[in-house]
Amino acid sequence: MSAVGPLARTATDLRTALKATAGPEELAAKAISWALPAPRQRRLDRFRVGVVLDHPQSPITAETWRCALRWADALTRAGVKVVEGWPEGIDPGQIAESFVFQVGLFFAFQEPGEQEFAPLSVVIEQEQRRMVARAAWSAYFHDFDVFLCPVNFTAAFPHDARPFDERTIATTDGVRSYADARPSMTGSPHRSRKWFGGHSRLHLRMKESGNGSHEKAGEKEDGGQPH
Repeated sequence: MSAVGPLARTATDLRTALKATAGPEELAAKAISWALPAPRQRRLDRFRVGVVLDHPQSPITAETWRCALRWADALTRAGVKVVEGWPEGIDPGQIAESFVFQVGLFFAFQEPGEQEFAPLSVVIEQEQRRMVARAAWSAYFHDFDVFLCPVNFTAAFPHDARPFDERTIATTDGVRSYADARPSMTGSPHRSRKWFGGHSRLHLRMKESGNGSHEKAGEKEDGGQPH
């Protein structure tokens, strides 16, 4: 899976990279600028965190489940208010489909071809879906500071160079189809960070979506996992 954005080993490096690269492009930068607001919370035990550990359309492996439970329990022990469940108005299956469409639409603009990508009516419908999801996430982050969920149903896997419809992923629970690896069940920008799976040595990457603030509370140089 490809990623758009900087890759970094620490939260500090990521913050530096985003300061250098994020923001409006050259033409728009002449008129507007933006900066992240200050964090709403200063202590880890003041954060309210939403979590989703699994979803039937992309069920995680047993090993990933155990690792996800560890970090959820670790946050609870640290005093964080942890609430499980998707935000109201968010359909993760529909959002994943819309995400794939928006990626295709982006490439259709960047690499126009002779064949029409999609009828205008479909583009309008997908844009309406996107704006509804955007409003739902915005309302969610009025009450929550962070949303966490696994990036994928398993840990990082070897690259498979075969055509997409032939690719498979070997997991501890058996072979899975590459199509099971939903690219974005949240449909929103997120930060991915490593969480360690304890004795299993499983390094699980978590999607971390926030309220847009410049969060520092509880941030650690080792990747941010609570102890």
